[in-house]
Amino acid sequence: MIRLQNVNKYFFKGKQNEIHVINDISLELPQKGMVALYGHSGCGKTTLLNAIGGLDDIKSGSIEIDGKNIRKNTDNIRNRYIGYIFQNYNLNLKVSNYENVAESLRLCGMEDEEQIRTRVYAALKNVGMDKFAYRMPDTLSGGQKQRIAIARAIVKNPAIILADEPTGNLDEANTIVIMDLLKSISKEHLVLLVTHESNLVDYYCDQVIGLKDGSVTEIRENEDANGYVGRDKNVVYLGEYEKNETTLGHVRLTCYGDDMPEDVSVRIVNRDGTLLLMCDSPKVKLVDSNSEISFREGSFEEEQKKAEKKNSIQMDELPPFEGKHYGRLFHWKNATIESAQQIRGPKSKGNKALKRVMGFFAVILVMLFAMAGKDIKNYIEAKESFNHNVFIVRGSLENLKPLFEEVKKKGSGIDSVLNTYHSEFDVDVDLFETFRYETHSFFGLGLASPITTLGVMLPMELAEDKTVVCGRGVSELQEGEALISSFMADKMLKSSKMGFIKDVSDFIGLSIDGKRIAGIVKADEPVAYMFLSDMYSGGNYYEQYDPARYMKEDFEVTEQNMFEGTEVQVHSNDIEATRDFLNQNLKGKVGVQIVTPETQMDDAAGEALESLMKQMAIVLVFVLMLSFCMLMIMRSSVMSRIREIGVYRCIGVTRKNMYFRFIVEGLLTAALYILPTFLIMVGSIHWITHCSGVQMEIFLPWWICLPLMIFFFVLAIICALLPIISLLRKTPAQIMAKYDI
Repeated sequence: MIRLQNVNKYFFKGKQNEIHVINDISLELPQKGMVALYGHSGCGKTTLLNAIGGLDDIKSGSIEIDGKNIRKNTDNIRNRYIGYIFQNYNLNLKVSNYENVAESLRLCGMEDEEQIRTRVYAALKNVGMDKFAYRMPDTLSGGQKQRIAIARAIVKNPAIILADEPTGNLDEANTIVIMDLLKSISKEHLVLLVTHESNLVDYYCDQVIGLKDGSVTEIRENEDANGYVGRDKNVVYLGEYEKNETTLGHVRLTCYGDDMPEDVSVRIVNRDGTLLLMCDSPKVKLVDSNSEISFREGSFEEEQKKAEKKNSIQMDELPPFEGKHYGRLFHWKNATIESAQQIRGPKSKGNKALKRVMGFFAVILVMLFAMAGKDIKNYIEAKESFNHNVFIVRGSLENLKPLFEEVKKKGSGIDSVLNTYHSEFDVDVDLFETFRYETHSFFGLGLASPITTLGVMLPMELAEDKTVVCGRGVSELQEGEALISSFMADKMLKSSKMGFIKDVSDFIGLSIDGKRIAGIVKADEPVAYMFLSDMYSGGNYYEQYDPARYMKEDFEVTEQNMFEGTEVQVHSNDIEATRDFLNQNLKGKVGVQIVTPETQMDDAAGEALESLMKQMAIVLVFVLMLSFCMLMIMRSSVMSRIREIGVYRCIGVTRKNMYFRFIVEGLLTAALYILPTFLIMVGSIHWITHCSGVQMEIFLPWWICLPLMIFFFVLAIICALLPIISLLRKTPAQIMAKYDI
């Protein structure tokens, strides 16, 4: 069943204190019987047992169980073939004795709860612990805990039982009970026992393998290993003596033994209900309820047979079975329940600190992303953030003369040239100005107008042939009033957070850049049409800002003004014709710069991206700081649970299944500690930006919230996994050794 070939293992390999703890051991163990690994402390017997059981690794050699190398698919082989009994019991203190035994079956893939229940109670009954099924392990004595551990080992009827000093923490009475149980198991199974107690080896073990300094020193058979028989000299078994009985009046006299002394005189006096007994024999002992000596019916042999039957293992109700999968204990339901118990358990300082850090994390990140949201939106919507019919041209009057001449001829699709000082603007429908409110500031975040969009100004005459959608047309306007395009009105309606604005007609009468909106005309570009005199601040007209003067009949480029530089906005109704004209007549001239709609799009996206990168740098700093805090707190939690993790690994839970368990805990931690704060913050920002009538310079739509929420959950999983990944690189034996330290 078990075959070892040239097995070697070292502690502190390559260092001055190197220990060759398993020194080139080759063994072949029998199919059944009790085999002892015997030797003094430090000889390597426990390390060898752990290597055989897959709890520890080896440096070289091979260990085969039923022809399978245990170094390959270790957890599968352990759960399939091996039941382990530990000196320190290694019971799961969080669940009942029943669940401790049932876990062994679930690790073999058994899912039928009725079948599990039948086998668990059969195993508990075998060890006399069926009445304690739903007690918690920490309410039991040492001997009772070890019986539960034995039940856990035998419930799956494994071919091999490994027992590491199973009686090391027990008194003599419990030691005999446990060893009798193991001896009974060894009649049909291989029990490999680690011990340094010579009397246990002599009484119970069929084969003894002596170890010293990591090497096998002897292998001997022990044919008289029939168990320990101890007889108490103070117990008198009446069934072993001849019985004679006689009656004298109301007194029944019973004598035990063949040869009674001659002339025995016994006097009995009843004085007021008290019996006074006098015997003249020189060797008389009075036996009552307080005496050391006691009488028992029957014989010692009969009592031994009863005890042997009581301490024997009946495997009829525990037949062998083939598992579906091995090593998977946790699934969504029990992992969630256990994670919730861990998170919502006793309120430690670590739990409180983690809750505060994660809540603070949610608040900070939501606010930072809300502030960066405007830049994200501007970057994504770069194509809509400017007018596609507008070129920007910079140069001297001399170089721009062909442009002005073309405008006079109304050629190349150019219908307007304006100085950019007054032509490009952010359209703010200013309710504060409309209703005579002042601007405000809130925690350093400026309050923006509740309806905003981007656009350009164009002269009012370009709207003369436009269809009026609502309001008044050009002929009915006066100075101080403006028209907006239907395209801009639709964008403004979409961005509006004001409940009373339900249709584009509701914009009539509101203020835009200090001018009253009088009407809306049909146009497919973001435009506000204004009178030329209204485009200058304060209504003052400055000729040098009026490009229209360049198109007057009497205007000439002279030596005095030819080098005068200007920047103009060129509006076109035929974008390709205008592009060709500018490329043919202006491109390449010294000092002339042509900014096309595509360049403006790139500039808009670039500015938004630059601003976004600055915001993301701030976000990254906070993420790294708070993530480090979360990681350290979760790492501390894992370190405090080394025993729990070690027990799971020792009983056969795979690394993969342990990772799943901590992924669920990370998800649940995020759901309990981050999600409530996250939802409160998102709800508050939604109310401010959509329901309050105030629009701050923040933007947080669902397509930002959803990835942000996913990020929180992923981060929680990573912080939960990193410490456990580091710990699970160790073998189960190494994890438990870390706990013992």
